[in-house]
Amino acid sequence: MQPGGEGYGGLICSRSCALASNSKGLVDTEISGLYVPEILDANSISRVFALGVNKQGYFCGADSRPSSDFVTKYPIQNIVIKNSAIYPEPGCMSSIFDDAGIIEWGNPSITFFDESSSNTKICDFEGALSMHENPSYFVCGFSEQSDAEKYCMTANGVGSAINVEYNIVNGANPNINFPTCGMKAAGTTATE
Repeated sequence: MQPGGEGYGGLICSRSCALASNSKGLVDTEISGLYVPEILDANSISRVFALGVNKQGYFCGADSRPSSDFVTKYPIQNIVIKNSAIYPEPGCMSSIFDDAGIIEWGNPSITFFDESSSNTKICDFEGALSMHENPSYFVCGFSEQSDAEKYCMTANGVGSAINVEYNIVNGANPNINFPTCGMKAAGTTATE
């Protein structure tokens, strides 16, 4: 079963239609201090985040609007999600998507830790977006599980699983920056 929002819903969610009235895109945004406790299984979430353009979504009305209502380029860049903890186990992978092939991804587009207080050269990722309480793990956006096992981070060190899925119609690299040890994350390649 897909989570709400045509599969693009999430706790942190953008689902833009890329309307000309919002041509600035999603840029220079920081989320810090988001906390969702588990409370003995009382809280639940489908996805931690779902970020992108969903121009073909039913709420956008792409079939009934003139093309001039939409932008042809939509920037997503310099988004930082840090110092946050989501303790309920997510029901689905997080999602990064672009169903129109119009996003101009920054480099990085989204960062999932506090770069200013981290020392990535020694695998120290302060303020990383943390998911689940025991064991706690971080965003892992590789396309290959073997890379996730070798390079993605948990609170206990290296060795995690993919927890981000990509649905990017033109196959562009979203350049997300997540905690890895031994390989730079922003160089990952998105797959459909």
